[in-house]
Formats: sequence, structure tokens, C-alpha cells
Amino acid sequence: MNPLLNIQRVHSAYIFTGTDSLSLKEEALLFAKKLNCLSSLGLTEGSMCTCLSCKKIDRLVHPDVKWIESNDETIKIDTLRELQRELHLRPYEGKWKVAIINGAHHLNPASSNSLLKILEEPPKHSVFILLTPYIENLLPTIISRCHIIRLTCASQITFPPIEFLNDLLSLPQNAEGRFELAKKISKDEATLKNCLEVFLTWYHDLLCFKQGLTPISSPLKEKETLAKNMCHQLTSQAIYDKLHIILEAKKNLSFQVNRELLSETLLLRLSQLTGPNE
Repeated sequence: MNPLLNIQRVHSAYIFTGTDSLSLKEEALLFAKKLNCLSSLGLTEGSMCTCLSCKKIDRLVHPDVKWIESNDETIKIDTLRELQRELHLRPYEGKWKVAIINGAHHLNPASSNSLLKILEEPPKHSVFILLTPYIENLLPTIISRCHIIRLTCASQITFPPIEFLNDLLSLPQNAEGRFELAKKISKDEATLKNCLEVFLTWYHDLLCFKQGLTPISSPLKEKETLAKNMCHQLTSQAIYDKLHIILEAKKNLSFQVNRELLSETLLLRLSQLTGPNE
């Protein structure tokens, strides 16, 4: 079952991220249809709903579903201001007003701050869906107010050998273990980038299980039992904080920093975030 079709509690903002832009768009429209479907049976996986609402969303003509896309590699503040005015009105036809921002990494500083203010006090009956392959380019304060859905095909990530993967997921708590692991993951830039993707996938999976969902196309499917056990040891906030730390490291890597120092700092910060279960 597609977890997007099984969400019981609707949040005010989501980030859909992954390398396949077409999949991001398809999943965003699917979720918008799920929220506003008029069928008494509800929207189910693999079905082609013929209700008027779903048809309009497919054609991008539903009055309660706003699609925002940049044509000049920037999303300007005027667009966000107009969107804010529209979202404060009650839905015309559906249950929810849905704002889909495709290429959210194109938000400029002014429009990012405008969006942040909206997310701090989101209008009732509204849902934001931000689509981006570059989540690390979004403001951390925006990311912290969104639920992250990572859409990554298993074939898109090549993991290290299983022994290395186990070390990565178990996160050594002692300084010596972290130092040794930092040397392994920082031996070259490709390995470090790969390991950061492993971390992102892992903590996204934990967050999904924490919310009672099943991750979409997770390449860590074989680690599902471990993930379910570990998610009970962490609060949702701790998992979000870990994701933000990883995204920060991913962004810093593009600035030609010392890889081993970055890796040591990353592992230390991740190991410090445990916290009591909710």
C-alpha cells in the first residue's frame, strides 16, 4: 500500500524529495487527490478514480489545488503573497486547499522567509507540498516545519558492504569507534556522499515507522526489523534533528571542507541525539 494513501493525520506541510522529478510530481498529485477525493470508496492504490475532483486535479484545473512552478529559476515573493491570500479562503469544492511548490529550492531569500511565516501559522484546511531534489538548499527552519517524504528507488543508491553498513547504522557510541568509522566513510568524496544518502534513507525510514507508515521503495528493506526497533528508542523530534544534521553535512561537503573532520563531527552529533521515547 502506498503510504501516502494510508495517512490518517494530515499535516500542514510536507517535503517530497528525490532524484526523479516526475515521481515527485506524480506523488504530489496523488496526495492532493487523496485529500480531496469525492468517491465513497476513497482513493486506493492502482485505481483510476473517476470522481470529478480527481479528474480536475489530474488536469491541474481544481480550484483548491494550486500548482506553483518557476519559469525563470526563481520563485518570487509576490507569488507567495498571492498564495497566502488564496489559502486563507475556505476550500471552494474540496476538503483541503493544497499548494504544490515544484522546485522549492528556487525560492529566493525573500520568498523563503514569506513561506516560513505562512508555515508558522498555517491557514486552516490547507496543505503545502514542497517538491525538490535539493532539500539541503531549503532553509532549516522551513525543513523543521515539514514532514519529509523521500522518494528514492533502490537502484539509485549503492550501499557499502554489509559489515560497513551495520557499523554505519549502529553508530558507535565510543570515541574510538566513531573515529575509525569516520576514517572509513571519508576515504573519498564518493564514499562520503554515498554514506550521507544511506543516513538520509535510514532516518527517513525510522520516521516513517514512527508515524505508522511504510517507507516507499526503501533500499534498506532488509533492515526493516532493526529500523522498527530503533524508532522506538527515539522521539520524532530527535529523528528530525538527525535528518537536519545530515542535510547540513551534505551541504557543507560541497564547500571542499576536510572530509574526515566533517565525518567525525557528523557521527558525534548523531550519537548525542537519542532522547527518551515519546
